[in-house]
Amino acid sequence: MAQGYRSVVGQRETRITLSWLAALSVLLLLLCTPYENDFIAGYLVPVFFIIFTLGVGKLRYPFLNLTWAVSTLCLLNYNQNFLQGVETEYSLAFILAVLISFSVCLLYMVRIYHRSEWLNRRWHLQALTDPLTLLPNFRALETSAGARGGQEFLLPAH
Repeated sequence: MAQGYRSVVGQRETRITLSWLAALSVLLLLLCTPYENDFIAGYLVPVFFIIFTLGVGKLRYPFLNLTWAVSTLCLLNYNQNFLQGVETEYSLAFILAVLISFSVCLLYMVRIYHRSEWLNRRWHLQALTDPLTLLPNFRALETSAGARGGQEFLLPAH
């Protein structure tokens, strides 16, 4: 049963990763195309940041970090729609500051997410043991009974 569950979870994670990567690719394609469009530059740039924010809880850190680096490199090199209307160095400095600050925020969000997941796992394991004796408690007994297909445990009568 555990093997089937893992394959379903693995397929779900693969689908999420591929759909996230497809959405990012379409967005980058629109933002890096050579024709200029006010709607693309004005309305799709915030979606770029939203896509990465949604990826924090769904993707692994190295993959998210690598796609962020490649995406920002593409946006800065092929910037027809991304930096449309930027004619002064002050505007460019502001946009670069936004990208740098979002990079720091992205790293911090990933760190916070992984720490909270670690704490949740730790608390869950602690919830299955008695804090004084460190032995399994009734909740662990119920979990074990549920894992055995609802088989009941008979406790000896005193």
